[in-house]
Amino acid sequence: MTNSRVDAAFEKYYRECFDIFDEDKSGNIDSRELGNVLRALGFNPTEQNVKEYLTKIDTDKSNTIEYEEFRNFIINLEQKKPEPDQLRSDLLAAFKLFDLDGNGFLSSDELKNIVKTMGESLTEDDCKNLVQEADSDNDGHVDYAEFVERMLKL
Repeated sequence: MTNSRVDAAFEKYYRECFDIFDEDKSGNIDSRELGNVLRALGFNPTEQNVKEYLTKIDTDKSNTIEYEEFRNFIINLEQKKPEPDQLRSDLLAAFKLFDLDGNGFLSSDELKNIVKTMGESLTEDDCKNLVQEADSDNDGHVDYAEFVERMLKL
C-alpha cells in the first residue's frame, strides 16, 4: 500500500465497505456492524474478537466506531496479515502435526483428533462427511497439501 494509487483504491474500498455496513447511515458502526464488515473484508473474528476490537478501535469511547477509527484499525490488520507463502507454510506445519503416520494425508481418525483438540467432538458420520468434502480424489483421506492450496484460493 505504498503506491498512492493503490492507497486511494484501498481507501475507497474501505470507505464503501464501511458505508454499506453503516446500516442506519449514522456515520458510525456498532459492534454488530463491525463484525459484519470485518467478515466481508475477509477476516474471521469471533464475537469475543469483535468486543476486543471495539475496545481498541473506539478511541473516543463513544461505543461506536467512526470511519477514521475503522480505517486506521483495518490498515493495521492488513499489515499484520501473513504473506501467502508464510500462511501456506504455517498451515502445512499444523496439518503435519496431526499426520500421525507421516503419509501426507489425513484420515478420518486424524481429522477427528484435530477437531477434538480444538474442543469439538464429531460423530463417525461427521468425520466421514468432513473427509468427503475435503477429499478431492475420493480416496478416503485428505491430501493436506492440496487442501491447503484450496484453502488459500478462497
